[in-house]
Amino acid sequence: MIQIPAIAVKKIVPILTKQVSLIQNLMQKLSSSISNLPPNVKCNDPNVKSSKDQLSKILKNIKKLKKLLKLISKILKILKVLAIIAAIGIVVALVIPAIPGVPTGPVSKLLQMFSVVLANILGAIAVLKGILAGILAQINSMNTAAAAIVTKLSSICNNEPIVISAAIASILNKQVIDDGSGNQSIKSNSNLDNESSDDLDDLDDSAYNDKYNSEFYNKRNVSDEDMDFRIKSIIELLENEQEVMINLIEAPSDILRGNGSPLDSAGKINDFYINIQSGQVFGPKTDSGWQISEHDSTIKQMVSI
Repeated sequence: MIQIPAIAVKKIVPILTKQVSLIQNLMQKLSSSISNLPPNVKCNDPNVKSSKDQLSKILKNIKKLKKLLKLISKILKILKVLAIIAAIGIVVALVIPAIPGVPTGPVSKLLQMFSVVLANILGAIAVLKGILAGILAQINSMNTAAAAIVTKLSSICNNEPIVISAAIASILNKQVIDDGSGNQSIKSNSNLDNESSDDLDDLDDSAYNDKYNSEFYNKRNVSDEDMDFRIKSIIELLENEQEVMINLIEAPSDILRGNGSPLDSAGKINDFYINIQSGQVFGPKTDSGWQISEHDSTIKQMVSI
């Protein structure tokens, strides 16, 4: 259990790296193809059609990458809750020795375990945040490169629409591009940017299904559904760890989680409650109901997220 956050990060990185590498390779090939087009090439030229098809594939893969990032963002939220649970475990373990008749040995081990878990979780959060920031920067770079390709293709195919994402359309608008027809050959498709975080697109990338050797990718082709399943398996693993950690806390209490403040009817005496939206901690619950925990500020300092 202690190493689960680190293992999750280890499994996530190859998935993101593979998708980024795929897009970068496609972009390099397309840029090379565009630069090799003759000056007076026509829109019906097979090479131009091939370039438009490649651009469409790149945009779909960028969309898929952004969906993966949304799932990673969900993992970050789960890790944050895990960190707060671990911090509550530390606080509870520090309070338990003050109870007469409670042996200090098991409590000391529990305190040490939660401290290690918390450090592991915070390390995993820092790594994932860094990865997300780096990939978002790469996506912006990819969109800029794609905008240049769209400009070239739209100048060749004045009368044929080129479907692009809203992000690329924004870049083109900032560049004040005038293709001679009021930019009517460039059509923004908001669906390329407004992804749902539930499922990855069922895209046919069979021609690009390479083999990737790692603990997480075995020697077989990895489909979009495989990546989706593996990310969601990591989410399920981390959610299960929440329950395990709660059960390990040596106190007559439970740790409830929800969006917003707890209802008066929620939980029992001595329970804790985490507002997932704000990270605020309530409890332990008393006969008077729920109050913001006296340890809330301490827990936030411990978590530092």
